[in-house]
Amino acid sequence: MKRKLLMLAGASLAMLTTSSQAALVDGLVNYWNFDGNANDQAHGLAGSASTNADNGTFGGANGTGGISYVAGRFGSAIGLDGAAGVAQDNGHVVVPRSGDTLFGATSAHTPNTLTTSLWVSVAGDDTGWQTVLSHGEGNQYRVAMRGGSNVPGYAGGSGEGPDNGPDITGGDWHSIIAISDGVAGNTRLYVDGLLTSTGGAPVIDDAKNDFDFFIGGNPDTGAQTREWFGGIDDVAQWNRVLTESEITSIAGGAAIIPEPSTGILMGLSGIALLLRRRRG
Repeated sequence: MKRKLLMLAGASLAMLTTSSQAALVDGLVNYWNFDGNANDQAHGLAGSASTNADNGTFGGANGTGGISYVAGRFGSAIGLDGAAGVAQDNGHVVVPRSGDTLFGATSAHTPNTLTTSLWVSVAGDDTGWQTVLSHGEGNQYRVAMRGGSNVPGYAGGSGEGPDNGPDITGGDWHSIIAISDGVAGNTRLYVDGLLTSTGGAPVIDDAKNDFDFFIGGNPDTGAQTREWFGGIDDVAQWNRVLTESEITSIAGGAAIIPEPSTGILMGLSGIALLLRRRRG
């Protein structure tokens, strides 16, 4: 009986954990949780769509003194000082260009289809269009604060959407989910789970440049990399459009790769207690 209970516990944990992860792991191409490193947590994860270990490194022509690991929305995050208004290009994450950072017609994924999810906090505004992440200007994709505003914007192959989102300054963590939908033919931006802007049909130009992918900066703006001033956490990319329920779940605080739920752990604790009683 003891062996049967242990087998049941293990099978239940595996089944429930796999079930809770399966939806968000489906189509997951990249995932940087910044829990003490900038490694791509999606690579090697069962069920993901990752084909490369897209690990990042701290970079910046003026050094990396402006970036460090700080307390995040989940575990740790990266904190950037935006070069404190003194010298840009002073610390961001560089992810080498690969098939898993390209989402246009030349990519191995559904053309012009991409969902990017991340959490940000804003410490200040020391440059226009300070950037959360970017693969370049023009018809590349990027998330940044719109120039002269406290509102985030998304260019995902169709130019930035309208300037009607919420003010995200103040230091709190905010969920941002940006979508390029090559099938429906539009781009969408969600802030804290609410749709804030819609743009035109995306045409992501993978061939425009040979830039790497930057988190916390823009590789396509010369010496002024428009670095972020604040925190960035849990950056994830999918080769598909997330559902409304998935968007709501993430914005509500669901982890991309969740730990076993409290309910599961309580159930296992109960089985363990039963085993101890049987031994007694």
